[in-house]
Amino acid sequence: TPVGTGDPYGAGTTPFKGRFDGLGHSISNLYINRPTETYVGLFGSSSAFNSGGTFRHVGMAGVNVTGKRHVGGLVGEARSGIVENSYATGQVTGEDYVGGLVGYGFDGYIKKSYAAVDVTARSTVSHAGGLIGSLSFSTGRIENSYATGSVEGKSYTGGLVGYSYGSTIENSYSSGNITGTDAVGGLVGYNNLANITNSSST
Repeated sequence: TPVGTGDPYGAGTTPFKGRFDGLGHSISNLYINRPTETYVGLFGSSSAFNSGGTFRHVGMAGVNVTGKRHVGGLVGEARSGIVENSYATGQVTGEDYVGGLVGYGFDGYIKKSYAAVDVTARSTVSHAGGLIGSLSFSTGRIENSYATGSVEGKSYTGGLVGYSYGSTIENSYSSGNITGTDAVGGLVGYNNLANITNSSST
């Protein structure tokens, strides 16, 4: 069962609101099979606004995570949260908003982190990314991070980020096979007003 569940804005839900520090340890062989559920990962969802969850110094080794929407190797949906010095390896599968480390991030910050995860998103509008499926809002940020796994989706499919809206990406890269049908990119599938500097895909 994921830690923290439900829409971060929803009444009666229990998103994660704390600080998780792995102290450099790793969690191995996490297996989650919830193909009909939204907000799936070790942490399903973290809270909105300025009380978003913080995730630092943790490795997710050999994950096998399946969900429906908002699916990630570490966090399904992170709002106003921070992911730092963390990683995931393995495979993550869902329908849309699927990422190797984080499924969906709003007003979030990922730094010094990576994913070596094979990501598969089956929906027509996939939002599939090697590191994060979708990152939105002007304060959303990725820096000094990378993704090396393969990404398979349809629209909005990217090696690092599937869909980026108004966010910042710097000093980051991706290197993996990318397969999609529309709005597909080696680094970012679809860039909407995002600021990208010193970043590349190979």
